[in-house]
Amino acid sequence: IRPVQRLPSISLLLNDILKHSDKNNPDHQALVSALASIREVMTHINEDKRKTEGQVVLFDIFNDIDNCPPHLVSSHRSFITKCDVIELSDNLSGRGDHLTIFVFSDVVEVCKKRKSFNGKSPKEPNSGSHKLNGGAKSYKHIKLMPLNIIKQVIDIRETEGK
Repeated sequence: IRPVQRLPSISLLLNDILKHSDKNNPDHQALVSALASIREVMTHINEDKRKTEGQVVLFDIFNDIDNCPPHLVSSHRSFITKCDVIELSDNLSGRGDHLTIFVFSDVVEVCKKRKSFNGKSPKEPNSGSHKLNGGAKSYKHIKLMPLNIIKQVIDIRETEGK
């Protein structure tokens, strides 16, 4: 049994013992207390693991953006989603440019996709392939914006035959 599996297996064991124990048994309350404590510890471990995985995603995104501002990486920030978009104005990179936006809990990172090498598309964040392609990064930093300055988001979709 691996260390990460010990607490869940102990929890299952205590739960099984509790099911087969008489409620008048002097150890009953101690079993209930032990089971509650183990579940609380497992909850803390899972929360910390989730936070760590979120920070790894943040670092992977940061490492894949050329000229990315270092303050993108923050312990209070979490990654929400990534969207490929086309710029409709000339405010950031140029009208018609294919951009990628990384949405975080409090900021939006706007990037331009780099032209792919050998016909392959830029890698997804978290794949670690920027080490394999000679350090070339898939995205170029354009702008980091706080979410509170975004006034409106418009989703324009192409429709067939109209």
